Amino acid sequence: MRARLINSLFTIACTIGIPAAFASDLPRRPSLPPAPLPPAFTWTGAYAGLDVGYGLGRLKTKAIWAGSTDAVATALPDSLRGTIGGTGKHRKGFGGGLHVGYDHQFGWMVAGLEADVMSIKLQGTGVAAASLVDPVTGARIDAAASGSQRLHWFATLRPRIGFLPFERLLIYGTGGLAVGRASNRVQGTVAVTAPGSDMSETTSFGAYGKPGSGYRFGWVVGAGAEYALTDDISIKGEFLHINLAGRNFVAAVPQPDSGEAAVLFKNKTAFEVMKAGVNYRF
Repeated sequence: MRARLINSLFTIACTIGIPAAFASDLPRRPSLPPAPLPPAFTWTGAYAGLDVGYGLGRLKTKAIWAGSTDAVATALPDSLRGTIGGTGKHRKGFGGGLHVGYDHQFGWMVAGLEADVMSIKLQGTGVAAASLVDPVTGARIDAAASGSQRLHWFATLRPRIGFLPFERLLIYGTGGLAVGRASNRVQGTVAVTAPGSDMSETTSFGAYGKPGSGYRFGWVVGAGAEYALTDDISIKGEFLHINLAGRNFVAAVPQPDSGEAAVLFKNKTAFEVMKAGVNYRF
C-alpha cells in the first residue's frame, strides 16, 4: 500500500513539474514596443487659402470750384475759390479672394507674414450744387456736379502676431500696407451769367483727362482668430480696417470770358471688411 502511494505521488509530481521546468527553458517571445505618440501640433509652416468677405465703407467725394484760371494742370490748388459741396455715403458689398502666408511658433506665441488679394465692389457718389460769384470776373456761377468713385479690388501685405490660449486656437493682431484699384467719373453742368446780364451760358462737362482712376495706396489694421481642425486644415475669421489715400481729379468747364475754369473733386476711401476663410497648411 505504501509503495503504491509513493508511486502515485511521484507520477503527479512529474506531471506538474517537468512541463513547467521544460517551459522555463524555452525562448521567450519578445514583447512589442509601445506605439509611438503622435507628433505635437505646430503652427510653424507655410499655408494658402481662400476667403469670402463683406465690406462696408464710406467713400467721400467733395467738389470745389477753382474759379477762372488757365493753370488747371499747374497751379490749381493755389486758385481755389470756394467749395461747391460734397457728400459721403456708406456703401457695402461682398467679395472673394485668396491669401498665402507663413507662420513660426515660439512656445505659446506665433508670428508670421500674410499677403492677400480680394475682389470687391464698393461705390460712392457725391452730388454737389451751389451758386457762387467768381471774385475775379464777377460772374455768377450756378454749378451742379456728380462725382463717383468705385473700388474694384484691394490687396494687403501684413505681419501678424498672436498667442495660443489652446494648442489649436490662435488669436492675433495684424497690420501693414494696403493697395487698391479704383475708378472715378464726373459729370455736371455749369451756368455762367456775366455781370449786368440776364442771359446765362449753360455748359455740360465731363472728367478732365484721366478722371482719378488708378491705384490707391494706404494702410490696414485688424485682428482675427484661427482654429486648426486637423494638422492640415484650419479655418479663420478676420476683421480689417483699410484706409486708402484719396486721389483728386479735375473737370474742366468753358467760360465765355476766360475760356476755361475748373471743378476739383477730392476723394477719400476708408472701409472695413469682415472675412471668413479656410487654409491648407503645408
